[in-house]
Amino acid sequence: MEIAFAVWLVLLVVIALFAIDRVPGDAVALAGLLVLVAVGSLDPLEAFAGFSSPAVIITASLLVLGGAVERSGLVRRIVDGLHHLAGNSERRLLLAGTVVPGLLSGVINVIAAVSVFIPVMLRLGLRAKRSPTRLLLPMSYVAMAGANLTLIGASANLLINDILRRRTDMTFGLLEFAPVGVIMVAVTTLYALSAAHWLLPERDMHTEDGPEEQTRALIDRYGLSQRIWELSVLPGTPVVGAGIGDLRLAEDYGLSLVSLVRADKSRPHLDKFSPLMEGDILLVGGRRERVDAAIENIDGLELSGSPAHRDDFSAGSAELVEVMVPPRSAVIGKSIHELGLREKADLTALALWRGGRPMRTDVETTVLKAGDAVLLYGNKRYTRGFEPESEFHWLHEPKRGKVPGQERYFAPWTVAIFLGVVLSAAMGWIPIVVAAVAGALAVTLIGALSAREAYSLIDWRTLVLIAAMLPYAAALDNSGASAGMAEWLVGGFGQWGMLPTMGVIALLALLLTQALHNVAAAAVMTPVAIDVALQMGANPKTFALAVLVAVSMSVLLPAGHPAPLLVRQHGGYEMADYLRFGAGIAVLTLLVILLFIPSIFPLQDG
Repeated sequence: MEIAFAVWLVLLVVIALFAIDRVPGDAVALAGLLVLVAVGSLDPLEAFAGFSSPAVIITASLLVLGGAVERSGLVRRIVDGLHHLAGNSERRLLLAGTVVPGLLSGVINVIAAVSVFIPVMLRLGLRAKRSPTRLLLPMSYVAMAGANLTLIGASANLLINDILRRRTDMTFGLLEFAPVGVIMVAVTTLYALSAAHWLLPERDMHTEDGPEEQTRALIDRYGLSQRIWELSVLPGTPVVGAGIGDLRLAEDYGLSLVSLVRADKSRPHLDKFSPLMEGDILLVGGRRERVDAAIENIDGLELSGSPAHRDDFSAGSAELVEVMVPPRSAVIGKSIHELGLREKADLTALALWRGGRPMRTDVETTVLKAGDAVLLYGNKRYTRGFEPESEFHWLHEPKRGKVPGQERYFAPWTVAIFLGVVLSAAMGWIPIVVAAVAGALAVTLIGALSAREAYSLIDWRTLVLIAAMLPYAAALDNSGASAGMAEWLVGGFGQWGMLPTMGVIALLALLLTQALHNVAAAAVMTPVAIDVALQMGANPKTFALAVLVAVSMSVLLPAGHPAPLLVRQHGGYEMADYLRFGAGIAVLTLLVILLFIPSIFPLQDG
């Protein structure tokens, strides 16, 4: 009893730390794991057995395989087809932009599906003159519902399956609960079509169509007219023939040189010894008072104004583009300066968008985070040759992106390998873990991904979180904590019957996953659900499936899943938007669990 109390106490502390979100989740999970060893609910071998779990191995392999499929251009081809189907109707936009990511998230990672579709929905909304606020959150929720289509749709699915296998020797097949996933996608999509217009506000609406108007929108959104200035080199003045470095713009005035425009061509990458010529335009970044000081003290420079006064940004040969940092990107934790975009791609970062506002100071040295938008500037020859690949995703690209030649060559093989993995696992020819590892290895052996690229696609923090949370189920079992919780639930609700009791468990799991990562919620609730089922003589798979569906829908708060958090700044969402729009989906999720799961999976064991 004392150990059971200690286990619940550790779990409560871990849950609180997850909810506060001040300490990384993987570190919290590992620290709690060590405490569980210290109190005697786990031995060291049990504590770290999660790192060899099939759930961890499958997740890592599928991240590599999904990344290879995304880079192959298959997803992009699907996305491009939506431009012709969506039109200008808000409902058609929602239908096209939710069903496809919902279906994709059943076979590729949910976060990958959402991050790919964020720029798509932004562009579709821009063309149709519709607010992204009414498009992005529904898209992310339907994608989360799509994770219920297959066993590999989410890491929490694999975790629950692993716990079920350890406790009962039962397992889910790859497509065993696909009917429930189809119902979830359909219900969530219908809800979005009927409720998004009424429950989500119309914010940050852009009505521009052409490239000039899109450029103007970027200038306004990032406030470049307040920080970027054009300085003209006057003929017959002392600065003509002087080197750029001789002006000492950075040293004496705190101004950064963005680019030099000469003869209508932008030169963003000139060294300090490059001589200035009559008619040159220096594009500099900094506060207006610093620019005024430079003009006053440097003979031969004249302030032409902000580039925002032109139809395009500076000279016609230069342009602005916008990219987004997706989850698991290799650039997370690095700065623009460390990435060397100036040296490698001749592109200059002018601003970042984070937390619903622009950042224009110390852009080059700011450490990038997932979900950041980066505004880049450069000559069209460089912007249109820039291939962000898996490091960035386009938000505003200069023209329709093309799959690089090498990736286009490997695309058929990559897709064939992916389909082979899914088919072999679905037909039961080989275990899912073997198929996933073989697929990940195959795409690297054929050259579709290098070994370094493959490892960069793996979200190691999520893997550590899964591996660290798996033994919590064993701790709950060893200490009797889950059995005690199950006895309390059976005693309090068992007289109502199996279905109401399963509904209570699903409700607890749904509430828990709003504040926790869904993997953590699954690790806590799955052993309890299985124990309740065993004590009531019910089917453990049915109760485990109820938890699986419940923890997939973190719809009231953005903390429980990266997908709704990822769309937050792009849609300008406030916490009230999540609660108002997500409440209906939460109710519908519980109804699906109560009405449809028992009709597909019998409640009675055997």
